Amino acid sequence: MALNVLHAIHDFLPRHVAGSEIYAFELCRELGRDHHVSVLAAEYDPARPHGELAWRVYDDLSVVELVNNWRGGSFAHTYDDPRLNEQIGHVLDAIQPDVVHAHSLLNLSLALPRLARERGVPIVATLHDYTLVCPSGGQRVHRKDAHVCRTIEAARCACRPAPPGLGRANVGAEDLRESGRDDGKDCGSAGDGARDPRQAARRAEGVRRRRSLHRAISFDRR
Repeated sequence: MALNVLHAIHDFLPRHVAGSEIYAFELCRELGRDHHVSVLAAEYDPARPHGELAWRVYDDLSVVELVNNWRGGSFAHTYDDPRLNEQIGHVLDAIQPDVVHAHSLLNLSLALPRLARERGVPIVATLHDYTLVCPSGGQRVHRKDAHVCRTIEAARCACRPAPPGLGRANVGAEDLRESGRDDGKDCGSAGDGARDPRQAARRAEGVRRRRSLHRAISFDRR
């Protein structure tokens, strides 16, 4: 019996090319032989309204794109945005999946499992990284000290928002003292690479190689 399967992921091809996106795409393509498969993915696009839904097709795969421009009025809205929850509920009602497969809740909503359960839809997950417990992008890498974390210490990597136009900022010693978490160290952020041309160049080369790899991948479709 063919199932109606909805995959949920933080972003998707072709704009975003990385391990979890490629994994999800190839899994969807294989499942699509025998089942009805759709993808729900978030996208950041300031030119479009926050919470807008767009239905598109990528390589014969139905993709529902949810715009998340991080317009929430509180910290809680960064992971549980009422507007995004409303739109995710709309997607679930429209697609009526038999099962939801979550690859990442980042950029979507931590309420997704609850929204699925409220509709009687079972949900399974693939943990591609440590995003749910590691504030350093789920990579278990402390950017400031440049080492892999054996033990995840969320307080060390807590970052505060920067003033508009400056991107993310690190928590400095003064901020840590004010918050009662003065361990003498601050965190590195994703923006560090923008100040280091060599690191930015390495990241750009990594993206180019991942895209080339994706184009070269050929699976046996017998």
